[in-house]
Order: sequence, then C-alpha cells, then structure tokens
Amino acid sequence: MQEENRKPGTAEWYVPYEVQLNPDRLGAYTTQPSVVRGEPVTLRIQNALGGRQRVRAYRMGYYGGKGGRLVASSDWMPATSQPDPKLVASQNGRPATPWTRRECLASRWNWTGTGRRSG
Repeated sequence: MQEENRKPGTAEWYVPYEVQLNPDRLGAYTTQPSVVRGEPVTLRIQNALGGRQRVRAYRMGYYGGKGGRLVASSDWMPATSQPDPKLVASQNGRPATPWTRRECLASRWNWTGTGRRSG
C-alpha cells in the first residue's frame, strides 16, 4: 500500500459544489459493488445537464494528500437523460432503476492490491 500511495495523485476526483446541488441532473451507479482486474464495470448514468460526458475512474487513497489517482477514462460521448430514479426491483439486494446501460469500462487499471473482491 505504501508503494501505491507514493504514486502521483490528483484532486480532480472531487465533484464541484455547484454540481452537488443538482443531484437529480447528474448521477451514476455501477451494477456491481466491486470487481477484480479484467471484469467489466457497467455504469448507468443520468446526465440532464446536456452536452457531452465521459467517465473517469479514480482509486481513492492518500496520494500525497490529494485523495485519489486517475486509473481509467472513457472517450467523450453524448449526454443522455434518463427517467427519474425510482426503485423498480432489487438486484442482489441492491436498489435498481430503469436506467439503460450507458458506459462499460474494463477494470484493467494499474493499482496495487490483492486482486480480490471487496464486496
């Protein structure tokens, strides 16, 4: 873990306050709680702010006090609005919404860890 925390970090993972004020306009969730390297990460994204969007994944850690390190980034894509979030079913005990799949990333990122699921 010390080796991982010595890598350069960034504070770009932080969501700006003005975006936090509009949680119904921008949000996302993964369809699984954790993955091991090589497994896909499927995201369901709500972006009613318009324009374009991309996904950036950060590994959280100390990183010189910056709190995170960029480990993956998607290409830019058109933003897509989804229906209002509401519980429609349960997937493995977790809430689900009727949102459609919007982005899928492979978890091939370079981080130090056990390679085991956390959840």
